[in-house]
Amino acid sequence: MKMRGPNNDSKESPEQQKETLGDTNRISSLPESILLHILSFMDTNDAVRTGILSKSWRHLWTSVPNLNFVQSYRRNKDRCAYEANFNFVESYVNFVDDTLPCHVASNIHKFSISFSYS
Repeated sequence: MKMRGPNNDSKESPEQQKETLGDTNRISSLPESILLHILSFMDTNDAVRTGILSKSWRHLWTSVPNLNFVQSYRRNKDRCAYEANFNFVESYVNFVDDTLPCHVASNIHKFSISFSYS
């Protein structure tokens, strides 16, 4: 069967397209320990985002041994933007606060919080 990309003009049903493209998602077939090792190099925010890739990835980030919270923000110096600046900082703090209780790894090898605000 000829391999086709997701943006083709074929008349295949979604099930047939899944069969055609099924072997292209090899990363999900890796052992969980390898996936966790890969995720451990990512910022926590990006690792959490991988949960949308598939059901098997939804909670994978909760077992990553490294928690690396990184955020940078260039402050808007306009006086009217004070509330937007405050909301950005507050949303970052809330993300960290909401993420920590979800983390279930028994050993944390690295924990860092970085917030650059200029």
